[in-house]
Amino acid sequence: MPAMGFGCAFAILIPICLVAGAFFSFGIMPHFCRSLRKSSVGWVLLKILLTPIFGAFLFILFWVVVFAVELHASKDYWNYKGAYDWYRMPLEYPYELTMIDRLDNASVDIWADSGVRKEVELDPIRKVCKYEGMLVGTTSYFHREIGREDTSWFILDLGTGSVEEFSSEGEFHDRLAERGISVPPNLVTLSEYWDSYWAK
Repeated sequence: MPAMGFGCAFAILIPICLVAGAFFSFGIMPHFCRSLRKSSVGWVLLKILLTPIFGAFLFILFWVVVFAVELHASKDYWNYKGAYDWYRMPLEYPYELTMIDRLDNASVDIWADSGVRKEVELDPIRKVCKYEGMLVGTTSYFHREIGREDTSWFILDLGTGSVEEFSSEGEFHDRLAERGISVPPNLVTLSEYWDSYWAK
């Protein structure tokens, strides 16, 4: 699973860094600076002042390391899962399934470093199956005004990027049959697909 969200990371890291800063100020630094060993009010106040400074330094250092690791990992098309509140699954280069916040709806995007600029207009994808060079599945959108959810079926050719959409499951199955697929693939939710894909 991608790393924790920014809000959660900040809530956890700030107190940890402050505690670590206090440890550096009161425990480590006095061993290197003889003056800081003094227990007068002035030196105690200085150590208190150094606590958030050391904490801020550790906090910034942590994020520099995290972003450096993320930058390196994000170059790996086949193994990069995304980060924070953004999730991804590679399909066939340069296509990828991407999700934001939750694993319940997705879109198909183009891998950023591929140089390909052709967009795939499929959103929001709800169920999928990757099958014989294709991504097949359903998209659905809930219309609040009329209180109804519209579902459509699609076939994305991962070789050409072409998309076929169908308003009924019957049309979808007929088109699969024309492609030589007599038994329709088993469509699963994005959460199930995520678990099975990254369990490999």
